[in-house]
Amino acid sequence: YGELKPLAYESDLAFTPCLINFTQKYFHSERALRGSLVIINFGKHPEGFFLLKILEALNEDKNHTFGLMPKDGRWHDDPAKVIDKAQNYMLIMLDMDDLRLNVDQWKSLPTWNPLAQTIIVLLKTFDTIKEKDEFVRRVFEELLADGILFVNILFRMTSTLNKMAVETWFPYYDKGCARFVDNIYKIGECIVSEKMNRLTGISEKTWKIYEFNEEKYPKIPKIFNNCPLIISTFVWEPFVVGNEKIETGLEILMIKTIAQQMDIKLQFNIINDDLVTAKISGDNQTGIYSDVLQKKADLMLGGLYENPISRKLVSPSIPYYQDDITWCVAKAKFAQTWLNVFIIFNLTTWFIIIFTLVASSVFLYAIAYFTKQTKENFTWVFLITVTLSTGQYGHYWPNRSSIRFFLIILYFYGLHINTAYHSSLINVLTNPRYEDQIKTMEMAIEAGLTFEVNVNTMEFFNSKGDWISKYLLSNHKLCRNIDKCFKKIKKDRKVAVALSRAHALNNPFRFIEDEDFFCFPVSDDVVIYSVVMMFRRFHHLLADINKKIRTISESGLLTKWQKDSQSEGDNEVEDSSDAVGHGSVKMVLRVEHVEGAFLLVLLGLATGFLVFLVELSIFYIRKKYKIIMKRRNEKKNIRK
Repeated sequence: YGELKPLAYESDLAFTPCLINFTQKYFHSERALRGSLVIINFGKHPEGFFLLKILEALNEDKNHTFGLMPKDGRWHDDPAKVIDKAQNYMLIMLDMDDLRLNVDQWKSLPTWNPLAQTIIVLLKTFDTIKEKDEFVRRVFEELLADGILFVNILFRMTSTLNKMAVETWFPYYDKGCARFVDNIYKIGECIVSEKMNRLTGISEKTWKIYEFNEEKYPKIPKIFNNCPLIISTFVWEPFVVGNEKIETGLEILMIKTIAQQMDIKLQFNIINDDLVTAKISGDNQTGIYSDVLQKKADLMLGGLYENPISRKLVSPSIPYYQDDITWCVAKAKFAQTWLNVFIIFNLTTWFIIIFTLVASSVFLYAIAYFTKQTKENFTWVFLITVTLSTGQYGHYWPNRSSIRFFLIILYFYGLHINTAYHSSLINVLTNPRYEDQIKTMEMAIEAGLTFEVNVNTMEFFNSKGDWISKYLLSNHKLCRNIDKCFKKIKKDRKVAVALSRAHALNNPFRFIEDEDFFCFPVSDDVVIYSVVMMFRRFHHLLADINKKIRTISESGLLTKWQKDSQSEGDNEVEDSSDAVGHGSVKMVLRVEHVEGAFLLVLLGLATGFLVFLVELSIFYIRKKYKIIMKRRNEKKNIRK
């Protein structure tokens, strides 16, 4: 730091105790942590002795609780080796060039933390109050541009060189909203004086501290006097619901609750829908985070999640909702209803039932035939057996005890079979059957579905090495508007769309009904992630809002809001759907539910009609044959 010249800045050295006292006070205020790192930057001060004395005083103070890192504004050779976040900054400066140079260095280090406590020591003395006010305001404004709010500036006036004053800016005092530097107040003063030691006869320097405007603390209050909080958001149900105007949604309800508690006025900017599924980039002009990066907004909403780019550009809130990206496909169609009356039993059971009917008919016919109890044919006996087995009326009065005993056994057999059949039939008719549902990626690939996915979701497959991911990387279709792609499922059964499960299942506008799509189970998710708010990097309200989010999450309000939104959506569907529709609670039987029985009757009628036509044809053929044979015989007789 140059040659040591103790006499050049002897007057500055007299204020070292003041500086130490202010440091102990303001570095411990509000957010400072014990054992925290203090980065001390020295500006273009021409002498090193003064700087070394300050370091010596800070380091040897009996109340010392900080780790010190001296800097001089030059580029750090290996910034990555210092990873602890700075909790305090100190800059000893002469002019504005010092400020810009050293703040840029702070920002370049991994220790950068604009929420740290900052002390600016001005070595320049001021001749007039106006000159001081302008310079101090410029310093505050320069630091505000970098998001540094917790700043205390130490300075001296030329007219009172024995006095060091401290001024600070209260961002939210007197209805201020941390947008402009307009509430600068003096909060402390240190006066150095000389006092004669009566014992030694030597003059000694003494100092005394005065404090002002204590009532204006804290700098970040609990109530913000209706200050604006600007929010850029996507319309992304169920988190943000609306159209041209934001109406409701889980995140909207949460941020409104927080704003009400903190007395903050919310201002919403709706982001273009094209950015919802556009490729995430760090472009501060057209990228997804551009509003926050350009400081047009304080935070972003819309079911967002952390990613490698967001971690570098913005500050996330604590997570408050777990969502996942899954595949949604068309729901399986109804199975063919004409089979309803036949699927009561499986094929083996039907075979046994039919075999039992035939065997019983043969047995009954054999007994009746050999005992000469009936003159009817086997068809009649078979029909009697069927009527008894199905609980229908059939007139038959056998005389033989063996036949009566057999019919009693057959009756009880029919009672059990008939009860089982009708019980199962009611269940089948009132609970529609579906075809096999596609519910895994293996089934979807085998079915030859077209996979539509947005560019950001594809990034998750790039990091995987399984065969499904490799297949999707070469067999997918990019989707620019996820809602439009999702709507395709209703008409195209060969489409699978990757999207947020919460968005798919909680869409209040019902552009596709729950009965039209099916989302894969969690075990087949693309990725599971936590939903967060994206704040401007190192936003000073983030810590307070995180506390509110944690309270809301622990109270169960998010769960309640989600259930309320789902119940409202269900009511809308119930009101707008047909009472006999596929999704209604009550099931009214229609023709298609029992068309199998009608088809069976038609099949019997058609078969009987065909047999009748065959018999009629045979009758006429035989009749004609007899006529022909009769004529031939007559001709033969005439010849004879």
